[in-house]
Amino acid sequence: MDSITRIRVAYALRKQGIAVEVIAREVGRDRATVYRWLKGIKQRGIEGYIRHYRMAKKGRRRRKVHSYIVQRVLSIRRAYRDCCGQKIVYLLAQEGIKLSLSTVYRLLRHCASTRARPKGSLPSGVRRHARSCRWTQSN
Repeated sequence: MDSITRIRVAYALRKQGIAVEVIAREVGRDRATVYRWLKGIKQRGIEGYIRHYRMAKKGRRRRKVHSYIVQRVLSIRRAYRDCCGQKIVYLLAQEGIKLSLSTVYRLLRHCASTRARPKGSLPSGVRRHARSCRWTQSN
């Protein structure tokens, strides 16, 4: 018996008023698992829970970022002279867009613009300010 069939059997038995302990023995799963199934079914309905269960078993899904947000990240990056990801996250938060630092760096890496210059290739007399993310002349 596959998992989807077990879930359907557990749901049918519970609808008949059978105790969860008996259902767990019948379907060959732990009592906590059956309780988790029934809770999910209660929240989503039987078909909704099975659809959710199948998607969860396919592995981790990376959420897609809307193209507007990708363009906004890149435009902030250009406007602030190749600033760091933390500043981009801060500026997006000011606009009401919540995006994690790792997502920002993933987007930048995907667009191949994580670094304006290779590390260590600054002209002499120029250093990078950590806070402003801008290139400035040192004294």
